[in-house]
Amino acid sequence: ENMNYIIDQLLRMKIPKSRIIIITPGRIDGDRWSDYLKTHYKVDSKDHQDELVKPYAEVSRRVANEKNVECIDLNKIMQNMTDFKEYF
Repeated sequence: ENMNYIIDQLLRMKIPKSRIIIITPGRIDGDRWSDYLKTHYKVDSKDHQDELVKPYAEVSRRVANEKNVECIDLNKIMQNMTDFKEYF
C-alpha cells in the first residue's frame, strides 16, 4: 500500500511514468550486517535479515508492474549471482 501511495504521489506531482524507476532492495549479508550493527550501534540485527528484504523486493516488483513503471530488480540480480557477498 505504501509503495502504491508513493507512485501515486509522484504521478500527482506530474512526474511521468517514464521517469519513475523503482529499485528493489538488494540482498544483505546477515552476518556482516549483524556484526556491523553490534560494533557501531550496539544493536542486534534480528529484524534485518535477508528474509525481510525479499518480501519488500517482491512487493516493489508487483507494484511497479501494476503501475506500469520501470523496476530495477537489484534483489533478483543479486540472487542470481554465484557469490553476491564478494561485492560487500
